[in-house]
Amino acid sequence: MKIPWRSAILVVIILTLFALPALTPGAAGAPWIEPQAPGAAASLVCPMASHQNDGRRFGTNSAARGGVPAQSDAPQTSDAGRMADLAKQMWVLVNRDRQNPANAAETGGRARPLRWNDKLAAVALAHSRDMRSRHYFAHVDPEGRTPTDRINGAGIRWRALAENIAIDTTVTAAEDDLMNEPRFQQNHRGNILNPKYTDVGIGIVQAPNGDLYITQDFVATTPDRSGVRSSH
Repeated sequence: MKIPWRSAILVVIILTLFALPALTPGAAGAPWIEPQAPGAAASLVCPMASHQNDGRRFGTNSAARGGVPAQSDAPQTSDAGRMADLAKQMWVLVNRDRQNPANAAETGGRARPLRWNDKLAAVALAHSRDMRSRHYFAHVDPEGRTPTDRINGAGIRWRALAENIAIDTTVTAAEDDLMNEPRFQQNHRGNILNPKYTDVGIGIVQAPNGDLYITQDFVATTPDRSGVRSSH
């Protein structure tokens, strides 16, 4: 039986839309950006038009990940301490990029160093751990919880928020890859350089193959910064 050519094209399009890209080191999910919306629901802006991995690959390692066993959600103390150190290293890299004179045209010279927010870091860490343990790579978890839901659930007051996620082999490579994007756009680079954000929390976990699952959460806090703990 011959299949009409229009039907064949439709089948190919549907299969393409629903095919999930392989999770490879150097991958970054489309950034999540929540517009200023204090105390109210607002339309969500996702520049890449998808909350799934956008399919781009940074770096040269393009080997597909397959059959990765789940890790415990209660990592060893030494491993947790090492991942916490990496998160703080990435915080330094983020602020380095915000303060870099080469980026002044994008920041208008108004991007102050982001404060480390302990509560926000806990939210980011939980999401990185969940992505690794349940083998997905997205801003929205399998139950449909968004970055906005997670940050609100932690009791963090905000005026605007954004999230970047990445899988890479080192924090330096991940930060470089997130910044290696078009200027003056709502993208990962734009989230990092946006002068309206005041706080950041970063959570990192390591998969059995050594890849780092990284979540960067950014907020512009309310003036009283109620319920926020930070370190310097």
